[in-house]
Amino acid sequence: FIILVIYKILICSGYKDDMTNIYYGRNLLPYLRHYHLENVWQEFINHPPEHQLLEEVITFIIQWLHPEKNVSCSHIDMDLDNIAQQVMKRLKVENPKHPIFSASREQFSRWKYNNIYKNQWNNSEGRQIINILFNILLYKPTFEAVVHSLKSDLFRQYLLMKNFLSYSLYYIRISLFIFQSVARRLGIYCDLVSFLISDFPASEILNLLQANQRQSIGY
Repeated sequence: FIILVIYKILICSGYKDDMTNIYYGRNLLPYLRHYHLENVWQEFINHPPEHQLLEEVITFIIQWLHPEKNVSCSHIDMDLDNIAQQVMKRLKVENPKHPIFSASREQFSRWKYNNIYKNQWNNSEGRQIINILFNILLYKPTFEAVVHSLKSDLFRQYLLMKNFLSYSLYYIRISLFIFQSVARRLGIYCDLVSFLISDFPASEILNLLQANQRQSIGY
């Protein structure tokens, strides 16, 4: 509730002339937001592994780096669904007999809301999906068209900032998380969860963001 009040102070026209409120709001909001997000993160890492979805990490990272904005989880979720649908459309053209088109709505829902630990297709069928996803996310003209169709402004900005060295680590990880999240929606298993646990523990994401925040405000 307090975060909402401060956010309104910063954006509502009725408060724009009150420089004192604006000053303290801008300085207080990051601390309150980060305090809240630390609790959110603890809840996330306490979830069962099958429910630790990487798209939630995307939302967390972007929200942490932009405490002054409200990051929409639903928009990011819809954006990932949109990318998955674009893969399906291309696959329909290339191979209309692919078995994914026989999957039930319930099956797609299970893939979307739960981590999966094995591919749902044989090697050839899975490779067709992966190749299209690679083409969409790595081929520049296609990638830029996808990015500009996204609903989340901040999500879009992060995908377009790969040339900004200071955010390159976040860009790489967000890109990996996007790939895994979309692939999972299509029944493809990508072993990025164990990558996080073994080589880059989940707790280190929060530590890294906290260090970045301390550096940016000078302590």
